[in-house]
Amino acid sequence: MDKDSYLKGFEDCLDLILIELRKAKNLEDAKLRIEVIYTELKENKYEAIRKMLNLG
Repeated sequence: MDKDSYLKGFEDCLDLILIELRKAKNLEDAKLRIEVIYTELKENKYEAIRKMLNLG
């Protein structure tokens, strides 16, 4: 993976986290939302993440 691709991926990750923080009602809700995304990513549930990002 080249540097530009890595930076783009990191930027996309931060965008998703900021979106979830804005949606959250409080800190605990934000933590739960981010943990769900992290778990789905670790379990290779890319389709669910694509839907969260409105990519498909």
